Amino acid sequence: METKNPHASGAGASKVLFETNAKEATATRAKKPVLSAFTDPRHRVVIRDIGGMFQVTVEPEHPAHTPETYATYKQARGYAGGLRMVNRWPLQDETEASL
Repeated sequence: METKNPHASGAGASKVLFETNAKEATATRAKKPVLSAFTDPRHRVVIRDIGGMFQVTVEPEHPAHTPETYATYKQARGYAGGLRMVNRWPLQDETEASL
């Protein structure tokens, strides 16, 4: 029986091509990144409200990340979120804005 789809005759060939490309993509997929030397499970990112300003610190103290102070919660949370994502440290929010 003849089909109305002009591409139906080559469907088998495209399926093989698709499967081959899928295998190559799986073989070349990036592996999970290895944790850096700075990543330590003891560290955590802490946000505190100090006199109307917001301070972001890493505890225990980390030489590459000194305490930073921001005027708004949004700025502090953005910086803290970046530290959390890059270093895989947990985030501890001790401000009233988080409630």
